[in-house]
Amino acid sequence: MKYSRKQFGLELKEKINNCEPFSAISSWAYRVYMDTDGYDPDLDEFLLDLYALGQCTDDDGYSSDELLEIAEDFMDDLGFTRRKFGKELREKIEDGVPVPTIGEWAHYLNVNRYSEIDSEFSDILERLGYMDGGPEYELSYEKLLEIAEALISGDEVKL
Repeated sequence: MKYSRKQFGLELKEKINNCEPFSAISSWAYRVYMDTDGYDPDLDEFLLDLYALGQCTDDDGYSSDELLEIAEDFMDDLGFTRRKFGKELREKIEDGVPVPTIGEWAHYLNVNRYSEIDSEFSDILERLGYMDGGPEYELSYEKLLEIAEALISGDEVKL
């Protein structure tokens, strides 16, 4: 059986909700890794990391909340989603990354992940990408946080 990101996310969420111990989830992750088709390096890397963490006797690995969030990301069925971008944007804002740098990052993602996004999302990234063009194009952290939260919750983004 070949695993999709979505299927993996659904099964991971089920295991977490059934309160399976981390060691059992880790062993299951290795079995899934052995059954993947090799076309999703991000999934394969996560599966191996999850397995390796489970082999460490002094590390509890991920918390249930962290694993649930990861499962949700995989259930989005794409490596790059609005939700994931929104979370990363929020982290950059909280870390105080300069607005022009956020603009460069958004532009980079729009160009390099173009095949994974729809035109509406591309428009959002394009607008954010303008922020590296000068102060007149920059959005406030408050507005960026509003955009991040809308992306995370699946609401309409108002630029």
